[in-house]
Amino acid sequence: MGKTAEIFILIGQSNADGRAAMAELPADIAAFYAAEPGNLRIYHKETVRRGCGVDPASFNTQGAWWRLGPGHDAARRMTNQVVDNGNVHFGCELSYAQAHAEAQPDTPLWIVKAAVGGSFIENDWGITNADPDKMWTWFRDHVYAPARAAIVAQGLTPRIGKVFWMQGESDTNPQDAPLYEARLRMLVERLNTELAEKPELIVLGGLSATYNATAHGRMVKAAQKAVAASCVNTILLPTDGSDGRPALELRDDRIHYGAQGMRDMGRRVYEAGQPLRP
Repeated sequence: MGKTAEIFILIGQSNADGRAAMAELPADIAAFYAAEPGNLRIYHKETVRRGCGVDPASFNTQGAWWRLGPGHDAARRMTNQVVDNGNVHFGCELSYAQAHAEAQPDTPLWIVKAAVGGSFIENDWGITNADPDKMWTWFRDHVYAPARAAIVAQGLTPRIGKVFWMQGESDTNPQDAPLYEARLRMLVERLNTELAEKPELIVLGGLSATYNATAHGRMVKAAQKAVAASCVNTILLPTDGSDGRPALELRDDRIHYGAQGMRDMGRRVYEAGQPLRP
């Protein structure tokens, strides 16, 4: 094969999908994408929700690599838009890709995003079982596999630079929180062994300070910390200010990250694994 294709994988629930208002898109992001950078791509695949998961009937819809950019333009094959209950949102892939382009302007970036709001790590993702109707199978076999195949068909060698798992809010309940650490360990194991390429780095997005208020929220946060501390090529990215940086801005619902918070999240994910800036 020829040149390497740098891949960024973004998976999880609503804060991975993005719930920051597009109408509040930060000016620097808007200006960056107004220039229509051509070397930033995202895999676009239509899917149908079923509850907090994906309807298996839509697993095999045709996907394609589109240009990353504001809005959704099928004619020009450009997208990053998230539509939720009629509202238009954006996710952290915008600022991640911007940071990538600023640091490595000559290196194309390929983004694979697979996230559904409200999804549980077990009930919806099916992390510890082999149920073919669960989201892990959807992501591995019906999103990442065809996205990768399209890259290889261009004569490129795929390389997964980072995986960002942003999930856990749904599991802050009495039934799931005690099992979250074991399930998260299994997720890391599957990411490292089932994607054809082992990721260089798996970044676990820590829950916000909102989840310090309940015992089960604290339990999930402790599980994230324990897994990051004991699994190779895995780190925790705090969002609650516990790493000495400002906590990421939240929307009024105190669950989802706002426009500035989403902007900062993407940049921090890009910088994850590097020395923190002063």
